[in-house]
Amino acid sequence: MKRTITLLLLFAFTSLKSQSFTVGLFEDGTVIAASDNVNTTTEYSLIGYYVGAQVSTKWISPIVYTSPNPYLNRIGVNIGLFQNGINVGVGGKLNVLPTSEWEIKPEVILRVHPIKLLRQKNRSVDVSLMYCIGDTKSMGLGISLPFRFFGW
Repeated sequence: MKRTITLLLLFAFTSLKSQSFTVGLFEDGTVIAASDNVNTTTEYSLIGYYVGAQVSTKWISPIVYTSPNPYLNRIGVNIGLFQNGINVGVGGKLNVLPTSEWEIKPEVILRVHPIKLLRQKNRSVDVSLMYCIGDTKSMGLGISLPFRFFGW
């Protein structure tokens, strides 16, 4: 299920024509897809956005249980600094409560792309080290790919 959601988010962001994108996974089970920059008329722009989907996986020996109903639980905008070496995202996280009600909590997501930061080239293949500060704190890991990587 995580693979399916990751592929869907990946295809969504490749059709939106951003110059580069990041796909990653937080330790709480959220798959995130982020557009590093959305302006296709210049080489570099500051503004991007991100979405995330919650996929719950429980390891109950010897059975692995994955929730049958993943849901979109994060959305926000991000600013890319230093040729997208550092991205700071601000948005909201949807929490589903045990009573089937929901609440939205503000969050900040910090993404660091070490290769882009050192080389100062925003269209590099890079790893993404992610840290989310919101109602909970979590770390994540992802990959950042430029569209030229795919020949677009």
